Amino acid sequence: MSQPMIAIHNVHVPECGDPPIIDTGNTREYVGYFSNSWGEQLIFTFDRETGIGILRSGDCGWNETCVVEDGVCDELALGQAELMWLAASWATAVA
Repeated sequence: MSQPMIAIHNVHVPECGDPPIIDTGNTREYVGYFSNSWGEQLIFTFDRETGIGILRSGDCGWNETCVVEDGVCDELALGQAELMWLAASWATAVA
């Protein structure tokens, strides 16, 4: 299949950096995407081989990575909706 299954467009200003390029061809990696009611975008990736979870946010700068451990990211102040999404993403990724 040569066409992407999902295309997500960056809505953040250029000062937020370049959004990450996610290659879903890596079957060991889980990818989760979230956009809240203000349009803030977050991407969670989890490498099932290494057990490392990474959260990126356009608001914090796409090039900044925040480690996620046991479904929690202490480096970012997340709202209730973001916390629920991240917990669900973590549970799915590690299942």
